[in-house]
Amino acid sequence: MSSNNFFKARTILAPTLDIAEEVNNYLMTIIPGGKKLYLSSDSICIDEGNMESQLDLYDPELLNSINYSGLPLHKLILKVGVPMMLLRNIDQSSGLYNGTRLQVKKLENHVIECEVLIGNNVGHIALIPKMNIWYQQIKLSQLDFNKDSFP
Repeated sequence: MSSNNFFKARTILAPTLDIAEEVNNYLMTIIPGGKKLYLSSDSICIDEGNMESQLDLYDPELLNSINYSGLPLHKLILKVGVPMMLLRNIDQSSGLYNGTRLQVKKLENHVIECEVLIGNNVGHIALIPKMNIWYQQIKLSQLDFNKDSFP
């Protein structure tokens, strides 16, 4: 893993989010260095008529426990040197689109510095900022709150 090309030729595939989380946790244990924790700040947008009465049902603990395809996890733990993949289109002209593989080079409070591992911009240094993501297409009533993954 000390070679710069180690992660360029490798991909880890996982059939479910639970297995992907297991693989990520294992990878974090074998890569040396200190961890940095990034947390989301989840809240409900009040844009529907009678939503205010339901706010007590969806406390931050419940929102932070949602593990749903297409939603980032509440906790993101990274180390310098770990590979990561973008799940959103950020800047397609710079090669930062969904599926781009990167390697973490530096971890700051509001930005992650990465090296692009694939595509036309291999070796390019990218700065990934902390950003707001709105999920208007997913309604809380569509989520299954009875899954085992919820506390």
